[in-house]
Amino acid sequence: MVTSEPECLPTKYRETYVFKNIIKTSDDGVNFIERGNATKDLCGGKNILKELGQTFTYDGQNIKSNMDGTDKNTVGGPKTRIVKDELKETGAGLYASWAFKVNYSGDLSGSYRVLEQIPDGMQLAYIRIKWIGEEQKNKGSIQSKTIENLEEGEGWTPKSITADDDDNESRKTIYYVKGNQALIELGDFYAGKVTDKYSVDVQVVCKVTDPKVLLGSEEVKFTNNVILQNADGTKNIDSAYSNVTLSMKNITKSQVQNGQKINYTIETNSLNQDLPSNSADNKLKLVDELGSNLILDLDTIKVEDTQGQQVDARISYENNKLEIEIPKDKKLKITYTATVNAAPGEKVSVTNTAYWKGYSSSRGETVKFENFTYDAGGSTQSSNSPQLKIIKRDASNINLRLQGAVFKVVKCELNNDKIDEVQSDKNWSATTNDQGEITFGSSAQWVLDYNTIYKVTEESAPNGYIKDDTVRYIMCIKKENGKYSEYVNQCLKRNDIIKCNSTADFKLDLTNQKKGIVIKKNFINDAAGNSKKSVSGTYRFGLYDNTDLKNPVDIVSIEFGPSDQEEKEAKFVNLDLNKTYYVYELDDANKPIVDSSKEVTINKLQYTVDYKGEGESTNAATNGQTVTVTNRSRTKILPSTGGYGSLLYRISGAMLVLASLIVLININKKNHLNDKSKNRRKK
Repeated sequence: MVTSEPECLPTKYRETYVFKNIIKTSDDGVNFIERGNATKDLCGGKNILKELGQTFTYDGQNIKSNMDGTDKNTVGGPKTRIVKDELKETGAGLYASWAFKVNYSGDLSGSYRVLEQIPDGMQLAYIRIKWIGEEQKNKGSIQSKTIENLEEGEGWTPKSITADDDDNESRKTIYYVKGNQALIELGDFYAGKVTDKYSVDVQVVCKVTDPKVLLGSEEVKFTNNVILQNADGTKNIDSAYSNVTLSMKNITKSQVQNGQKINYTIETNSLNQDLPSNSADNKLKLVDELGSNLILDLDTIKVEDTQGQQVDARISYENNKLEIEIPKDKKLKITYTATVNAAPGEKVSVTNTAYWKGYSSSRGETVKFENFTYDAGGSTQSSNSPQLKIIKRDASNINLRLQGAVFKVVKCELNNDKIDEVQSDKNWSATTNDQGEITFGSSAQWVLDYNTIYKVTEESAPNGYIKDDTVRYIMCIKKENGKYSEYVNQCLKRNDIIKCNSTADFKLDLTNQKKGIVIKKNFINDAAGNSKKSVSGTYRFGLYDNTDLKNPVDIVSIEFGPSDQEEKEAKFVNLDLNKTYYVYELDDANKPIVDSSKEVTINKLQYTVDYKGEGESTNAATNGQTVTVTNRSRTKILPSTGGYGSLLYRISGAMLVLASLIVLININKKNHLNDKSKNRRKK
């Protein structure tokens, strides 16, 4: 027997090295005659290997492949390798199709189990026998076998599928599912010892459910692991894996200019899939951040389905941030109009970003006008004097108009780059009616002028709401003799004046926020507690009204950038005035962080999380209260100075130093005595 060892082995799946051994004989040691030979294939993934077939999207009717795996060169297109009827249960969405191959080298015989580990953030759609090697069919086709007694008490649910394989032969596949694992037994293999002639391919199709992909538009790597076991599952023989990185945008946005206005369109959930919820009542919240120079016309907001039908949506608006709560399983179109607060002919930059609430705005959909400008034209105003209309709404539900808000309007003028009130002129004060409206300048006693600055302040808020202390300056501009006066041109240059180019736009649509629960977020990054610099990232918080922590009442987020200050805050609104709520930060697995003593993973970093209510270390709060959430880094904090803990540390340190000195003195004495003894012997 002659034994040889390969100089190198294949490292990639399907990579095959062919080794050939030849025996020759010679009578004279010069001329050799071949007497026989043998070859052996050494294969990468010889027992089991795993490959990505393709990723694809499914909208409930059609499959669209991303042409990114081994299926891309399939005759008829890669979508023919997907059993569409088996996607009905999991529904529309983003999918990954893998295949594992057993017995690539042809060395296995008998039956084997294969244990599939479905990646976190994915849902198994189906498993099926996809292809069987030609020689294996001649020896007896591979079957998926019933695993006896597996169902009893082990939590495995049997599944089956009947579909054509790649050779258009109908095959029934039996497999078992438990949580994010799947199990199948295959047999009987014949050890024909020929590469890829006695193998079988089994397809595994999974749907993406990870909110970071579907709502956060993040790139997430999914690893599909598979283990080859013996027939009774008591021994692991081999394993394989395959990675795929996926991301998806479920928001698109577009814009069209119309004079001083911009018409915006947002389209969501293009596949009509059932997206993860990020809000109460199993719904989705979309956030749309308008640039500071945009004035939203709240009456123009429309939410429609694919049939053009109006969809019931809860809309909130505050500080140029629009939030729309919508169904999570419908493809929708949202439209609205905003006015750009700029002078005619002035070039300004306008931005607008839409994203899902609780996720980073940096991965949202942004549209931008780099050099927006408009021409006022030669139009004249429709009346001798403008009328200023003020509308007051609930910030958390713009369809609710508020009665009882008191506003004051004062005439002003620009003097040496400063806006001053005209003291000799009349001030107007009025209260919003049952429609939430006031109109200033609608009577002979309240006559307003064109090209005049007016200061608008809220004197008192509607009952139960927080007063808006913002001071606003507004003017309705008008050309005189075909041009603006020098004074008007000076006013037009200022960003703190709202400039209305028509009487129809001479209005303020304002909101008030109800009292809520405020979250303040900060950090401690060192042992001494001196470093409180924020750590960039998006931090998410859930509000719960019970202790089972299953369904949050709401979820909000706080986003920190590199230049942000130490502390930021967010607010939960629309709360019951007589109920106690509980605030929890959410970890990377979207779970509430309950135990403040344990380290958890937030944005891939390790922290402990402290909660502090108003004067107490608690996360419980009622309407109008504040909870401070502090993330402490992994730095171990020593006992603080001045306590017994630090004294013990100092005593222990001193004792260690003393012991070390004693040992060194003894060693030195011993060496000195040894030197004397050597000297005596020499003498």
